[in-house]
Amino acid sequence: MFRKNPQFIAVSKSKIEEVVKVLFSSGKYEISDIVSHPGVVMISVENRLKPRLQVLKILEDLNLIEKWPAIWNVYLATDDLFTKKFLAPNLNAHGDAHFPVNKLLKQGPSSNIAAVQS
Repeated sequence: MFRKNPQFIAVSKSKIEEVVKVLFSSGKYEISDIVSHPGVVMISVENRLKPRLQVLKILEDLNLIEKWPAIWNVYLATDDLFTKKFLAPNLNAHGDAHFPVNKLLKQGPSSNIAAVQS
């Protein structure tokens, strides 16, 4: 892990635990994903990781994605690339050009589905 990303050694134990907790709570990622891509522990959990996992959960709940992306797609992609790759194709599939992404990201995932479906 340290060879792939030497900066990993400077990350606090609490930050690593927080990232592991968030990724495991999604039910889609395992410890091997973190070991393979240690850079994931250096991104912002609140500003990047959680919102993206919420978007993916919503897309999955709406049956707009069948398979979750590899962990590197979640944490390495810029906001523009993430939007282009995961949101843009599904905006048309949902038939709503005004898909309330910002609103959805501020609410909990369970309330998001009802908001999108109404």
